[in-house]
Amino acid sequence: MSTTVSQDDQLERFSLWAIAQLGLKCLRDGDRYCIDLPEEYRDGFDGREQVFFQMGSSPPGDEAAAEPLQALAPGEPLFEWLVERLHRYDPPPDARPRVQPDGVHDISSRLFPAYHVDGGSVHLSGCTIEDVPILRLTYLREGQRIEHVLIGEDGQLLTAKEIAALQLDEIVPCKVHQPRLSGPRRARLLELGRRRAAELGERHAASPPLCRTVLWCKYAQGRLCFTIGGSRVQLPFSGWAQTLEAPPFVCPLTGARSFQVAATDDGRITVAIQIAACEITGKRVLHGELVTCAATGQRVLPECTEICSVTGEPVVRDAVASCNGCAQQVAPKVLTDGVCQACREMAEVSKDDPRIARVLGEHPGLDSYRTWKLSETATAYVLCAGGWIRQLLAVIDKQSLEVRHLARRHRLLNDWVPVPEPQWKEILD
Repeated sequence: MSTTVSQDDQLERFSLWAIAQLGLKCLRDGDRYCIDLPEEYRDGFDGREQVFFQMGSSPPGDEAAAEPLQALAPGEPLFEWLVERLHRYDPPPDARPRVQPDGVHDISSRLFPAYHVDGGSVHLSGCTIEDVPILRLTYLREGQRIEHVLIGEDGQLLTAKEIAALQLDEIVPCKVHQPRLSGPRRARLLELGRRRAAELGERHAASPPLCRTVLWCKYAQGRLCFTIGGSRVQLPFSGWAQTLEAPPFVCPLTGARSFQVAATDDGRITVAIQIAACEITGKRVLHGELVTCAATGQRVLPECTEICSVTGEPVVRDAVASCNGCAQQVAPKVLTDGVCQACREMAEVSKDDPRIARVLGEHPGLDSYRTWKLSETATAYVLCAGGWIRQLLAVIDKQSLEVRHLARRHRLLNDWVPVPEPQWKEILD
């Protein structure tokens, strides 16, 4: 609520701002100050053209001197004169931080250096800087302490940290391009200040403030435009110009955040960490669009792979192996002596097994076989039908029951011999 500035600094800053707000010229020489008084102010100072003073309690000195040194502190005549003059302002005076960004160049120079755009650039795509009012109520506590309460248009009190960050503890009058607060808006802000002060307790509500001041802070909002090649993406930003920091770029594709911006080979703009190159084609795509080969560990595009019929894992085409039994394309790791895991792990089943019943319903010619062994992959049945002399190996699609492969062998031999496709109908029907 109140700033962390020391009371001596608080008194000095408030007093010097009040002097400047009244349009008085003030010069400093060490601990001494001098105010040049326009003619309309001289009656209050015995017709003097200048007033010499120092901050704090009454200084020792000769009051009869040609240039008596006055004190500027609560309770002292010069301080009371300043406060009385401030009270005459209606509406309350306007002020602003001594230093704050006020142009688009100030905003761009603050934001742009945060980004690295690989092969592209960043620029502002629309930026507005608006003066936003904050009401400052200045109180005198315990007869000597200056205390400020700052309230935004949303009714929230500014914290000491916010006051320091916005540099609202050191203000100057608004003399050039003075903002205007409409009557209704000003009335709402002043009423809001009155209610918020009352809510803070008796110490704020019991006595009126020394003065009310409308502080004007710059608020910036706009869009950053990132351009790479023929692609562009915009990122909105907003915040107090005084404390504005570059927001991280948010990838519209993945939601990832970073200040390193790049584009895929097909022109999609994202954060650099989300881009990876296919280890076969070299094409730069989103990291999540690559798959890991189960045989080599390479990160590659899906179109560079085949799916292992047994495990369902992708395998780069150069690493795919064919099972000597079912002839399915599989990862080398599932082969033992050239035979895949599905062929090795077939289990005996009866003709009443629902899976066998489905197959026989579609392919009645297989009903002549006496014994059955079966295993499953993600997409196919691998079954071995046994007769008195020969065995038949069939690979059948689990969904359509379409036959993918047929092979035969003698019961006493190990090698399967593929059945030519023109002969399948004779066997299956």
